[in-house]
Amino acid sequence: MLSDADRSRIEAAVTQGELRTRGEIYTVVARNPPTTARCRWPGRRSRPWPPPPCFWPAASM
Repeated sequence: MLSDADRSRIEAAVTQGELRTRGEIYTVVARNPPTTARCRWPGRRSRPWPPPPCFWPAASM
């Protein structure tokens, strides 16, 4: 899992419109440090926040 600091950065990136979608794949990029979290988030167009736990994998670039 991502650390609380990384998760906070990603949540801030989402708030600032850095959430990118491609089909059902949601990618959030936090720039400092560069971190990417990616997950399939199936469902309706209006999706609840926060996303499900699989949205927060231990992944970094």
